[in-house]
Amino acid sequence: MDLCFECGSELSHQKTNLEKKWNNDYYTILDVPVMICPKCNEEYFDGPILTRVEELLRSDAVDRVKKRVRYH
Repeated sequence: MDLCFECGSELSHQKTNLEKKWNNDYYTILDVPVMICPKCNEEYFDGPILTRVEELLRSDAVDRVKKRVRYH
């Protein structure tokens, strides 16, 4: 059971769209796994998740025109 550092509530495992600045542009990464506090809405991303987001942004999987990529 994961608890919120801010309020102590149990975190809910969900997916979200993450906005990230990369090379002076903003990109949307779709369906990123996240833990969200239902009480205070604090979001927590695991280190490996953020590492994968950066890998995706460096890859050819990114739609450079629409500035988005789906997490996989």
